[in-house]
Amino acid sequence: MSPVLAQRPSGAAPAAATATDAALEIAGRRPSGRAPSAAVPDPAADRLWARLRSPLPLRGLRCEAPCALIGAILLLGIFLLDGRVGTQGTVEAVAALPVLAATRLLPRRLLLPLVALGITLDLVGPVVHTETVLTAFTQASVLLILCAVGRGATVSWMLLSASERRARELADEHQRALELDESKSDFLRLASHEVRAPLTVLLGYIGLLEDGMFGEMPPSARSQVLPVLRTKVDELVALSEAMLQAARLDDGRMELEREPVDLRDRVGPMLGTGHRLGLDCPPSPVTVLGDRLRLLTVVVNLLANAVKYSPAGGEVRCTVRTGEGLAVLTVSDQGIGMDPEDLPRLFQRFTRVAQGVDSEIPGTGLGLYIARQLARKHGGDIIAASKRGVGSSFTVSLPLAG
Repeated sequence: MSPVLAQRPSGAAPAAATATDAALEIAGRRPSGRAPSAAVPDPAADRLWARLRSPLPLRGLRCEAPCALIGAILLLGIFLLDGRVGTQGTVEAVAALPVLAATRLLPRRLLLPLVALGITLDLVGPVVHTETVLTAFTQASVLLILCAVGRGATVSWMLLSASERRARELADEHQRALELDESKSDFLRLASHEVRAPLTVLLGYIGLLEDGMFGEMPPSARSQVLPVLRTKVDELVALSEAMLQAARLDDGRMELEREPVDLRDRVGPMLGTGHRLGLDCPPSPVTVLGDRLRLLTVVVNLLANAVKYSPAGGEVRCTVRTGEGLAVLTVSDQGIGMDPEDLPRLFQRFTRVAQGVDSEIPGTGLGLYIARQLARKHGGDIIAASKRGVGSSFTVSLPLAG
């Protein structure tokens, strides 16, 4: 193939379908653009190959940018993307009209994949930047480029359409998730308020029964029934409070009081829950700046979770340390534990990873969620580690005061 100057086609254009079919046939039989093999005689294919190897009748073409640039990009890859081409209003460029006509029908966002496709197929000849640009196109190579452009444009368009469709689906799913979260928050607020009123009445009547306002009760009822009633009502009160806290955390309405708090003091009230509880703290204060009540909630929730999933008489340990400007509190147990792959879901609202016998353990899936959100509102975080059958540990890190 000898280099030819880019020119405008002379005479009538050949039938596109016939030329394309011929190029496709040749491309199918000569995938690397090589001459016919003597081992596979095919007179018809040889005649087509000989015709398509003839140089195109082209002459100099002066095109307005960016149309000329579009055609040049497809044929020459990145070689013409220099400052001169990018700044000149008109350029002397190699731009075969069939390819230029095809590219003008394509959105510009499809050009980059086509450039990569053209370079990959090795259909571009050598380029020299002069007043006019010489290249080594033949009729076969241009037609093959057209075929490649057509296939590449179709594939690119399909991929683009699929990407846009998937992006819309993801946006819709995200919106639905936001709406679902909002619905959950609305439910938490409503349920908390609706449950709190009757619980207040129940607590009042339990107190009256305990004080003997309705007459003396049989000793067995006083010793067995009333404690159970109070325990269950207290559990419902705690649930109502947890739901309200979760709702306030979700909508950002929870305000924190900021004062120096010794983290060791938050652990003390929890010692003595019926399990063997061990406390390991440094002798000096471990002071953080935060809300005293909310920090107690964090510790209470972690210790309650450890006790809940530990066997009766099992040991739960709480250690407090400092390091790298952080106060670090770790609650560990020797309970049933969980699979490591379940840990990412552990702190989600209403999520429980218990299975089998574990699922019989009561819980709402709010305690750990609230604990982590409160820790994060204090500028810290909670991480978990666990192994099924071995136990779990939860580590709270909070910035030290001062």
